[in-house]
Amino acid sequence: MNGGGLLKRIFFLGGTGTIGRATVRVLVERGHEVVCFVRPATVSSKLPEGTVVRFGAKASPTSFLAMAG
Repeated sequence: MNGGGLLKRIFFLGGTGTIGRATVRVLVERGHEVVCFVRPATVSSKLPEGTVVRFGAKASPTSFLAMAG
């Protein structure tokens, strides 16, 4: 689907906004693994099927550390 290019795992902030949703949709359609970092109150159903969703606060370093494992 992506023209024989290298598939990537992409970390995405802002995936639930208008432009973000469109961008995430195209990336997923092209076969990339997209990980969206969203606020806990966000409805993840706004994101296309196949998107990996991680919840946290972008201003919180502990959110990023917890996501990293």
